[in-house]
Amino acid sequence: MMPMDINVVMPTLNSSRTLAEAVTKVKTHLKPKRIVVVDGGSKDGTQRIAKDLGCEVLVDASSLGSARMTGIKACDSELICFVDDDIYLSQGFREKMLGYLDDRTGAVQGIALLLESHARSRSLEYLKRRFAGREYLELKRNERGYTNATLVRRPLLVDLDISDMDAYEDLVIARHVIDKGFLWKVVPVYVDHDHRARANLFRSAWNYAGVWNLGRTGRLSMGETVTMFAKFAYSHPVEMVHALRRSDMEALKMHTKLLLGALVSPFFVRRHRRS
Repeated sequence: MMPMDINVVMPTLNSSRTLAEAVTKVKTHLKPKRIVVVDGGSKDGTQRIAKDLGCEVLVDASSLGSARMTGIKACDSELICFVDDDIYLSQGFREKMLGYLDDRTGAVQGIALLLESHARSRSLEYLKRRFAGREYLELKRNERGYTNATLVRRPLLVDLDISDMDAYEDLVIARHVIDKGFLWKVVPVYVDHDHRARANLFRSAWNYAGVWNLGRTGRLSMGETVTMFAKFAYSHPVEMVHALRRSDMEALKMHTKLLLGALVSPFFVRRHRRS
């Protein structure tokens, strides 16, 4: 019989603006047995909000990868669902996600859409073409899986070591599941991503340094690393063109900063943890 108990793992860091709604939507649309919040040392009341909402709160400030593993190891269900602290689940999320689960499937990944209307519309148009009548997309080993609203079989992850990772740990999680012979399905179950942070050159450089760190730690070949970096960095000039066409100067400034962050990211690699 298909396991029905689900534990949620939610890493947090200074998440007071979005956490209450994120947790409320989890309770309403996923109905998990437990919600395990793993906090990275918040200073804004995040832990108090989580406790007031009935979440189990653990603290792990070592790295994002370490926080995820702390949550995984604290869970006791066959299925866990990673939900980010700025993700709002949608009506019917539980039923839809479980509907894609079978014996060959190790993970079912929902799709997060930004609240900003232009970005959301473009994403939906792109996804319509990608799915084109298919029930799901099977993630390939050279593609990045995401863990912002993703159901995973917990036993597949308990032997994983991502404690040295501050970014792109989701890619390693997906590869780990695929390498064990299971499918990682990307499915047309949409959730809201309430990401309103201003573009920050330092943050962009830090995130792109995470790509280079995959190569430095041997998790990707250098060829794969360069290809992945180029693929992600290329998206910013494309978005800059879209912004110019609609005279959206804010979007143009944002993607300019993100592109500059990508270009200087090699100088930030040494700040990332290394195994």
